[in-house]
Amino acid sequence: TMLQLGVPQDQVPEQTRLLHDGLSQSVIDLVQSHGKPIVGYTFRGLDEGISEMLIERGIPVFFGHEGAARAMAAMVQYTRLRDRILTGNMEI
Repeated sequence: TMLQLGVPQDQVPEQTRLLHDGLSQSVIDLVQSHGKPIVGYTFRGLDEGISEMLIERGIPVFFGHEGAARAMAAMVQYTRLRDRILTGNMEI
């Protein structure tokens, strides 16, 4: 915890927010620099900490890994279908 790291009790909320903000911005920077899609998942609330910040910045975050896996599978299906449409290769 922040207290175990030596952060004074009265600074814990602000330091936690700064940590979450920095981590979520690092994820955004990574996505932008590589141009690859990303999804996240959590077993905590979607309205907590870094999950909420990622969602606010356009990164989809799901409760549990199953939802995240389904989202990734849907992205793959979409990309394959889009590529088939764009190349005119509509064979199954």
